Amino acid sequence: MLATATNLIITTPRTLFIYFLPKIHKPNNPVQPIVSACSCPSEFIHSPIVRLLLSYVKDSQHALQIFCNFNFLGKDKLIFTMGITSLYTVIPNGKGLLALKHFFELRAVKEPSSETLLRLAEQVLTLNCFSFADSYYKQIN
Repeated sequence: MLATATNLIITTPRTLFIYFLPKIHKPNNPVQPIVSACSCPSEFIHSPIVRLLLSYVKDSQHALQIFCNFNFLGKDKLIFTMGITSLYTVIPNGKGLLALKHFFELRAVKEPSSETLLRLAEQVLTLNCFSFADSYYKQIN
């Protein structure tokens, strides 16, 4: 538990903020809203757990490193990426927490406890406030 508690100490915390990336490859250039949690309490709650997942990809540079290490063993393969509309935004908080509980229980190492991790995830989901243009908003779903 010490590692988790250490991760919660933030010397220069900041509020989450929202920004928008234009999708220049789509007609009328719609925007993708991004709520940045860098150097925010929620980043330090979930990042130690997320980084342990086999499917974890930090960013584009990390993905490129993974791709460079692929070994196709002489087989023809195709690498592609795709975007999914509203992947996480349509998952109700309660059902998302149930899914997390299921996967937390599958862990070989149960420290921190599943209950602790679920409580932290609930805090991230229900106390998720961010700023935009000098105003503050609470994300409610």
